Amino acid sequence: TILAADVASGRSRPIFITAYTGHEVLFYYLAAIVMRLMGVSVLALRLTSALVGLATVLLTYLLARELFDDEPVVESHWLGLFAAALTATSFWHVSASRYGLRAITLPLVQSLMLLALWRGLRFNSWKWIIAAGVFCGLIAYTYLSSRIVPVALAILLPLVLIAERKQW
Repeated sequence: TILAADVASGRSRPIFITAYTGHEVLFYYLAAIVMRLMGVSVLALRLTSALVGLATVLLTYLLARELFDDEPVVESHWLGLFAAALTATSFWHVSASRYGLRAITLPLVQSLMLLALWRGLRFNSWKWIIAAGVFCGLIAYTYLSSRIVPVALAILLPLVLIAERKQW
C-alpha cells in the first residue's frame, strides 16, 4: 500500500522500485490510478488486483478463441469459454487476484503479448508484431518471473513456425 500510495500522491515516479529488495512497478502504477479514485487503502490495492484478474480472464477467452479460430474441428468460442472458466476458477489466479499481489499483472500482459503476436503472425501485420514487442517489453515491469518469458518465446516461436510451415 505504501509504494502505490507514493506513486498515487506523485511523490515517486520510479521505473523500478528498489525498496523492499526490489519490485517491478506496473502493478503500483495501476493501483495508483485506483487509489486516486478511491483513496489510499488496502481495498483500493485489492480492487486493482481483482480488476487485473478479471481482465486476464477476458483476455484468456480472446486468446484461446484467436488461437483456434481457423481450426475446423474446434468450436473456438467454446474453447475460449472453457479456457476462461479454467482461469477464473484456478486457485493460483483467484488467490493472486484476491490478495493484491503484483504477480497478477504478469498473466495479463503475457496474454496481451501472445494475442498480439498471434494476430501479427496470422494476419501478417507489422502493427500487431510491434504491439507484441511493446507488450513483451512491458512484461519486464510485471513480476520477477517475467524474465523467463523471452526464453519461452525463443523456444515456442520456431516450433509454431515449423508446425505452420505450409502457411508461411
